This record gives sequence, C-alpha cells and structure tokens, in this order.
Amino acid sequence: MTIETDQRATPRKWRTIVSTGAGNALEWFDWNAYAVFTPFFAAQFFPAHDSTSAVLSSLAIFGVGFLMRPLGGLLFGRFGDRLGRRTAMVGSIALASGGSLLIGIAPTYE
Repeated sequence: MTIETDQRATPRKWRTIVSTGAGNALEWFDWNAYAVFTPFFAAQFFPAHDSTSAVLSSLAIFGVGFLMRPLGGLLFGRFGDRLGRRTAMVGSIALASGGSLLIGIAPTYE
C-alpha cells in the first residue's frame, strides 16, 4: 500500500521560502557591514592612541554577537512557539534595527 502525496510547492510555501531567504540575506548583510566598517567603528568608539586595541575591541563586540546568536535563537524560538512566528520575526527585526540605529546615533569616544 503506497500513499501518494502532492510534493508541489504551493504559493504559500514559496512565499515562506523567499521570505526566509530574504531575512537571512539581510541578517548576513548586517553582519558583513559591521565587519567591513570595523576600522571606522574602532576609530569612532574607542581610544585612538592604540589603533590595534581599538580594532580588537570592535571585533570582540562582533564576536560577542556571534556567541549570543544561539541564545537569541532559543529565545525567539520560544516566542515564536507561544506568540506566533510573525510576532517573533517582527520583534527580531525590530531589535536588530534598533541596534543598528544605536550605532548610528551613539556619540563618539571624544
């Protein structure tokens, strides 16, 4: 006895796939932008007398962000289970956007 199932992707599935891909691409773009502009962030947010230390401090913040990703995944996974995926995704994007905004409006070291 075999059970045949329709394996074709529906428009809703395609929308989910495209949305997930776009969200992932934007997240990686954000990480890449921070990595590329690390020397500029280092010069603005850390003491300029030791440029190596300033760059390493900026990269340490980058590293902490990568270490916090699994924790964020667990936290937003639970939110997604309880409140819905859309709410968790909007909250995640809002927090990421807020962090980028804070970098933009933060005063410099001087």
